[in-house]
Amino acid sequence: MTATVQHRPNAHAPAALTKDHAAAHNKLTARLAEVLDAGESIPCLDSPHAADWIADGRDAQDAHDRAVAGCRPCPALTDCALYALAYPEPAGVWGAMTPTDRQTAHRPGDTP
Repeated sequence: MTATVQHRPNAHAPAALTKDHAAAHNKLTARLAEVLDAGESIPCLDSPHAADWIADGRDAQDAHDRAVAGCRPCPALTDCALYALAYPEPAGVWGAMTPTDRQTAHRPGDTP
């Protein structure tokens, strides 16, 4: 049986992805499906506090701290982090990194 990874709506998502970005997103989604098919957990998908990964506003820091901690045991952590650094996501926690972490890790001119 192949798992289906459900996409969460994201108000910050671009209307259209470039061909390379779409391919990278599809690769990450396929990796998440592999992990789920192997019976492993994806914390951002399985957590009862999944909203922590997309928190915004006044309470976002506490939620992001919980999400970062939740990411650490994820079997797809590296794949997710590499994706988020290559194709900067403007919001949410990706690969145990907040938007600020990603901006610091990926400066203009750096290669992911």
